[in-house]
Amino acid sequence: MSRTKVGLFVAVVAILLGAAAYVVYAGFIAGSSTHAGFPNLVTVSGSIVAQPSGLGKLIITVKDSASAPIESIAVVNSSSLPISSGIQFYYNGAVVSDSNMLPVGYVATGSLDVQNVIVGQDYKFTMSTTVDNYGPEIQTLDMTAQS
Repeated sequence: MSRTKVGLFVAVVAILLGAAAYVVYAGFIAGSSTHAGFPNLVTVSGSIVAQPSGLGKLIITVKDSASAPIESIAVVNSSSLPISSGIQFYYNGAVVSDSNMLPVGYVATGSLDVQNVIVGQDYKFTMSTTVDNYGPEIQTLDMTAQS
């Protein structure tokens, strides 16, 4: 192969690699601005207090640490405490919704009486929050029941 052909081949490969790198970079930038995730992560915490009778109190707090208001909060799955999907989250005296959004930096709280709670047992909750203009975000909350 002549030097001219080798030089041309190297130039074409360099251009193609540069174009591929640009497409990957542009895709990353577009993806990070259109999907919920790191810049829109909300802070979820909670507690379960159990009585010897098996009755207990589930409390979950959600802080809007995202970059926009939260328009919905829900427990979408809890195999260990199925009733927990009925918990309601309140801000400013009303359920968080598209007409009562949780502002950035503020906290919403939900509480629910639960049954069949065992002190020391771990409970897992799948939480869904919808950040305005970003869509849903799914997180898992793990808690151990305390007495």
